[in-house]
Amino acid sequence: MINLLEKLKEIGAIKGGDFVLKGGEKSTVYFDIKKAYGDPDVFKEIVSEVLKLIPEETTCIAGSGNGGIPLAVALSLEMNKKLSIVRDVEKNHGTKQMVDGHIPNASDRIVVVDDVLTSGTSLRNTIKNLGDIAIIKCIVILKRGEAQGVDHDIEYLVKL
Repeated sequence: MINLLEKLKEIGAIKGGDFVLKGGEKSTVYFDIKKAYGDPDVFKEIVSEVLKLIPEETTCIAGSGNGGIPLAVALSLEMNKKLSIVRDVEKNHGTKQMVDGHIPNASDRIVVVDDVLTSGTSLRNTIKNLGDIAIIKCIVILKRGEAQGVDHDIEYLVKL
């Protein structure tokens, strides 16, 4: 098996420099998940590794944002599980729902996936927007910080 961190660096998905992150934090490292998703071999490797972390009792995969949704789609298709697409902000047209696709219910066992964990803001918002349902695990590709206020099991593939 390839070393995923090295492969991500090789394709330019992990970049050095001076960056401002989504939450306003400054960083000398940036993770460009679109580079990884754009390379079929790397994306397949990511999906394969994440699949190993998903509990058997999972009934639904939930993803949010540009980083979580493509991963959630790939995983739900591979596992033949329901898919919930969670919005970061309420849309101001149509049904104005925060969750599209499968709307989770009390019988669901949800795994939330995202690309990067810095402070946990994205995971917290996704969990909040899913409502009062059974989230059994959160999985991120890259962990750069510690989740604050996320009361769920979080696993990751790569740690910076």
